Amino acid sequence: MIIRLVFLLNFFFCNQSQAQVFGVDIGVAGGLDMNTILLSNPPLPMLKVKEKTWKLAIQPTYYTGDSNFVGDVEKFKGQALAANFSKGLSKRWGWYSSLSANRFTTDIQFGGSLTTRDSLNDVKVNFLTTGGGLFFQVLEQDGWIPSWTIQAGPFIKWVQMSQNVKKTNINSNENLIDYDMESSNFFGGLLIGGQIGWDVGENFAFNPFAFLQLPLTEECRSYKVKTIRAGSFSDTQTGTCEGTPIGSAGEGKIDYSNFQISGGINIIYKPWDLSVNISAPFIRFAVEEGTDQDSTIITFSKSFGNYRK
Repeated sequence: MIIRLVFLLNFFFCNQSQAQVFGVDIGVAGGLDMNTILLSNPPLPMLKVKEKTWKLAIQPTYYTGDSNFVGDVEKFKGQALAANFSKGLSKRWGWYSSLSANRFTTDIQFGGSLTTRDSLNDVKVNFLTTGGGLFFQVLEQDGWIPSWTIQAGPFIKWVQMSQNVKKTNINSNENLIDYDMESSNFFGGLLIGGQIGWDVGENFAFNPFAFLQLPLTEECRSYKVKTIRAGSFSDTQTGTCEGTPIGSAGEGKIDYSNFQISGGINIIYKPWDLSVNISAPFIRFAVEEGTDQDSTIITFSKSFGNYRK
């Protein structure tokens, strides 16, 4: 049994907004960022492959934090659960199946003008990703030569978003614009990755890993404007998801960029079967430049099976 405990501190919540309708994709961008962080430390298939061996890794996660938008501190939080089942088919070949779910929630206020305030309220972004494929052990450990396993297979991701959009007069507190929007989309792609196992002495092992999610579907997807309580809706997006104004209630497009490269390094203390992700601080420095973020992720992974025999 492996128990993996990881504390990832001060990560990021990037504003990648390209839409100009009150920055309606800020919440989605934040959810995508956090989903990418979670995918950078997934439960992994078995590293040393043997016929008829199996491994089940289950990893719950909780995260919380805040992010600054034009001087306003906004809180966000989320919960996630991931699992990976792998089974050896022969001395070097095996198959795996994975499933992960992530729920991201926040409320955002950001710059409108001197007399107005824009806000995204009750933002909910849900992710469900499933996939599977084959893995192959390229090398077996021999002294200082590490074991090396590669894997590949298709994945399907479902992303669902809902939120309320408002523009409010600061002086009168009147809602100049107030409507609800939602989006539900499926994405497909190919997952390619690998991991290395390197025993150092009797008690420790290093386990670097890296993954690439290559999308095979369009990233600009439709959202629907539902109830309009005040004002009107106009899609004036530019950039990746450029659209044309459509007037009142209808549809627009939003950028769900889902190309992801992730990786990390686990260090394993073998007597306790305890693994810690030591790459978290370096990932933070790489992604936090130009942002003012403060978040905490607490996650642990527990594995079951006969894969160590």
